[in-house]
Amino acid sequence: MNNKGVSYWAIIIVLAFFVIALIVAFWPQDKTIDDNLGPGYVRFLQDVKQKAVNINEKAKIEKWLVDNRLNEYGDSMDTMYAGGTPLFDESTSASMDRHDYILKKYPNKPWNK
Repeated sequence: MNNKGVSYWAIIIVLAFFVIALIVAFWPQDKTIDDNLGPGYVRFLQDVKQKAVNINEKAKIEKWLVDNRLNEYGDSMDTMYAGGTPLFDESTSASMDRHDYILKKYPNKPWNK
């Protein structure tokens, strides 16, 4: 202890925490594969924003389908599909998301009007 009652060990511990805080603050952030996007948290925020837009657009699509009395695929209610759904391509065995199918079928997005 010095003559003011402060332990040298306390000063060393405070300085150690300060140095660690500086190292953490200035340590390089993780980069994404695409350097134009910047740090990983920027990409995360962009993904969250995109998902919010998708949810909003999906809600608009659903309301538009109901308001226009269309089936879940954007066709008239009495439409029948080979295989039971237009989302499955039997030649390639690939299936498509229902909202992606509707977006492809209606590129002018009439639910936004």
